[in-house]
Amino acid sequence: MSAAEIEERVRRVIADELGLDEDQVTFNAHMRDDLEADELDRVEVEMALEEEFGVAFADDMDSDDFRVRDLCRLVGELLSAKTPA
Repeated sequence: MSAAEIEERVRRVIADELGLDEDQVTFNAHMRDDLEADELDRVEVEMALEEEFGVAFADDMDSDDFRVRDLCRLVGELLSAKTPA
């Protein structure tokens, strides 16, 4: 899956979970400061991304300080780890 496909799907999931227009969920948007995602929102976004991509985030992940780009990168890394070489 390309980085562009990952970004598109991550942005869509975040917009759906936070009730935002997809245009508001930019690559550089900060989850807390720009998108106003609180702790519960963070958990819901993580769960939705796990379901969307079939990956599992680390339990100790603190995405409260994440930007959309960080979540895209992390999803890409997790998908790469799942794919046999």
